[in-house]
Amino acid sequence: MKFTSWGLVVIGLGLPTYLVRLQIWGLPTNLLDILVGVAVVIFVRENWREIRARRLDYFDWGAGLILMGATVGVLVAPEQKMALGAWKSWIFLPLIIFEMMRFQARRDAQIVPKFLVAASASAGFLSLWGLGEIWSGTEDSPDGRLQSIFTNANQLALLVAPLLAWLVVALCLPQFRQILRENFWQKIGTGGLALALGAALILSRSYGGFLALGGSLALAFWFLPVRRIWKMVALGILVLALGSLGILEMQTGKFAQMLDLQNRSSSSVRLEIWQVAAGLGQQHLWAGIGPNQFQHEYQRAAAEILGREPLEWNHPQPHNLLLAFWLQTGLWGLAGFLLVLLAGIPRYAPAKLPYYAALGVILLHGLIDTPFWRNDLAIIFWVIVAGISAWRVPKKLAE
Repeated sequence: MKFTSWGLVVIGLGLPTYLVRLQIWGLPTNLLDILVGVAVVIFVRENWREIRARRLDYFDWGAGLILMGATVGVLVAPEQKMALGAWKSWIFLPLIIFEMMRFQARRDAQIVPKFLVAASASAGFLSLWGLGEIWSGTEDSPDGRLQSIFTNANQLALLVAPLLAWLVVALCLPQFRQILRENFWQKIGTGGLALALGAALILSRSYGGFLALGGSLALAFWFLPVRRIWKMVALGILVLALGSLGILEMQTGKFAQMLDLQNRSSSSVRLEIWQVAAGLGQQHLWAGIGPNQFQHEYQRAAAEILGREPLEWNHPQPHNLLLAFWLQTGLWGLAGFLLVLLAGIPRYAPAKLPYYAALGVILLHGLIDTPFWRNDLAIIFWVIVAGISAWRVPKKLAE
């Protein structure tokens, strides 16, 4: 494996290191940004003779619109230093990885699966960490939900759900089983990894994660290139699992609170967030408010838009993927995001089904949350898109 491939895999393993904050020459950064920077240096050093202009496609144009919209957003943001940091870590560096991944995939057909396996391994480690805290009684989440090293359980679910979808569907396809289950120990490790991610998602009790994973897997199972009987068996197991979870959760206070739209609850708060986000979008139609500015603007404008004080004041994101793109990158960035999604439609092939399953989780979860606007989540999104963007997938992913 070339050094560039190793560098990309290390980034996948090191995704959680964005939480390790550093300062270099007085400039704030984090360990993940440094890993990305090192990988870029290796990539340029290893490939500089072969890097040349290529014909741009719709993925490139969509990514360019997102970058342009986010750059304009930095210029109009009230807190420009905060916006610039988000632009660097949520937009610019993930897009660099996207282009590196597309270039490297022409040499190493396994690089995208290898990266996602590495990312799944790091998420599995965080899951086991959280499971260990629950087992030992040191889990300090206020509602008893598994959150691992994150500040709430939903943040863990946003990371785990798309990786779990990719892993489950990949294990159903022979092209990926060559990578994931080459020997006995890999079979044990892959199976254990899927179990750890699944247990973490269940114990996070993220209803958005459950529904997004279930809906995406249902579609993926239906399009699996297998006999209809096996599709029905897979769908039956999925329905049984989700139904069991639903029955268990219906007996809990969390479920009852979710249905309460009159008092302070997760649902009533989200309705307020969406109302304020839509109001901010109308006030800043073209350019948005800038990356990572939502909490600042929410606290400034919520009472005016709602006509009363909001139930909660602190919301870093608008809890909807399209609203988040509109507000943080303007209509240009939102158009770029939609263009990237549309560009993936004609690239469908059965061997790419794991990538579409993972993307489906992101889009479905994005109806009620923001599974992009974070260092690790943005990188995962663009790596998934890199997997989709290839025109062909070799019969044998390994050379």
